[in-house]
Amino acid sequence: MIVYSLASVSYGVAQEKEYLMDGRTHAASAVQSFGGVGRNVADALGRLMPPSHPLPLFISVVGNDSPGKSLLSNLKHLDTTGVLISSEESTASYTALLDQKGECLMGIGDMAAHMLITEEHVSKFLPTLKRCPLLIVDGNIPQETMDYVLRETKQMGIPVWFEPTDVKKATKAFTSGEVIDFASPNLNELRAITGTEGTIRNPINGDSDPTKVILQEAYELSHIAMDMVNTLFVTLGKLGVMVTSKGCINDPLIKCGATENPTTRLYSPPFISKFISVSGAGDCFAAGVLAGMLRGLPESQCVAAGTAAAAMSIASHPTVPQDMKASSIMWDSTAKYQSYSHDF
Repeated sequence: MIVYSLASVSYGVAQEKEYLMDGRTHAASAVQSFGGVGRNVADALGRLMPPSHPLPLFISVVGNDSPGKSLLSNLKHLDTTGVLISSEESTASYTALLDQKGECLMGIGDMAAHMLITEEHVSKFLPTLKRCPLLIVDGNIPQETMDYVLRETKQMGIPVWFEPTDVKKATKAFTSGEVIDFASPNLNELRAITGTEGTIRNPINGDSDPTKVILQEAYELSHIAMDMVNTLFVTLGKLGVMVTSKGCINDPLIKCGATENPTTRLYSPPFISKFISVSGAGDCFAAGVLAGMLRGLPESQCVAAGTAAAAMSIASHPTVPQDMKASSIMWDSTAKYQSYSHDF
């Protein structure tokens, strides 16, 4: 199991209803946390796997600085032998401004350290990669490293899960022409993957209901993306998760492959009893799904695990709750879904 990218993260949680970008100072409550999409997924996955399972191998880079040491000290449940400690770059950092509802207004990131996740560094761990049941990679690594990793995993027959991380990076895994096994974009990232950003969409049958418009767009773009990915988890916030797959829904998800015509299901969003921040929720959802996959569970049970993990993240200031553990999830639960089609 190999994952990339980590960062030191700070949040400013809004105390005002409106923010003007004119140089003024706005009131906010500051919170610091650990982050980075790859780090969040790896952190949550390490917490959700049974103690008997080998520790996920984490390949990334940190600076030889206090944030880097703090990040590594918090990952005792991972194999961090793949993390390069650099004296050339500082640990990557990201600052987000959240509104009063916990939604992200904007983010500022210093990700220069990720350029040190090179083909040469990753190649040192190929013997371990050969034994991995699954590779997880995010969009923060350099394009050359992405192409190298996908080429090697293709030759080894190892399934790949891609986390886009950002609209600007969402296409990285698809430039080589290789078909990705699994990906988990949000709708904006899916638009980037399918090259439909900025496209004006017409209401369906004259129906301008915004929910129906969003769901229909997610459905249509998911099927366009089936030329590039076998199973797609499109996270839609309060509307839930739309899964489109070329595999059999009753098979273990990790082995579903591309054996059938694409079918689509819309899974309900998690019940949220406490709402603090959405930051990290998508990463925890992915980790829950991945932990279910590694247990040999089918799609609906994997989604149930992912939804439960996402709900825990939403109720927590840290992107990955410190009390998250395997016993937090009911692994035999099945997520409810509706089959979705063009005429839904």
